[in-house]
Amino acid sequence: MHGAEHKIWASVMFLIIFYFVDFHYHLTNINFWLAWLLVIFGAYFPDIDLDFGTRFHRNLFTHSHIVVMFIAAVYFTTPVPQVLELLGFFFLGYASHLLLDIFPSNASVFKRVWTIFASYQTPGDLRGIPEWLERPWLVICGIITASIGVLFLNEAWTLVPLNFFIFSLITLILGVIWAVFGILQTTKESKKKKHRRHKSKEEKE
Repeated sequence: MHGAEHKIWASVMFLIIFYFVDFHYHLTNINFWLAWLLVIFGAYFPDIDLDFGTRFHRNLFTHSHIVVMFIAAVYFTTPVPQVLELLGFFFLGYASHLLLDIFPSNASVFKRVWTIFASYQTPGDLRGIPEWLERPWLVICGIITASIGVLFLNEAWTLVPLNFFIFSLITLILGVIWAVFGILQTTKESKKKKHRRHKSKEEKE
């Protein structure tokens, strides 16, 4: 999905959430425009690798929950409502990008819905990740990122009485396990590709 589409869909999600939370319950602690800017920045952030060239695009670290986990690990031990809210909106924008990347660009709504049920490969390919892992990787990373965002916002707004520290810690541990699994699979795939190239070179000689 193209960058503009990511920002549009993230904005739609944000406006729905902000409408119910702020206009109805007046729970937000930050400015509307600042919150919207953070959602858009979060939706853009996974594509920041394009600034270093297309060959770095869709790499393992930006198109995953790894960056989000690092930021969350720094702040979840000392929760400040305004900071949690800022990060929560950023994380939701980030999660929307990961989840929307499983859909093809410039496709009809019907085709995008159909890809949820079809054996459709992720467009653009994730750098180094085996093809069979691409969709599960994006979906699970997106869910983990969204979960962290929801936990941060819930703590900032005190919507549901949860033990923020315990739930955040559990989510981060699960995230680390999934990240290690992805890195191991990527390393394994890299070794296979090197072996195939070496074998092909030997056959030519």
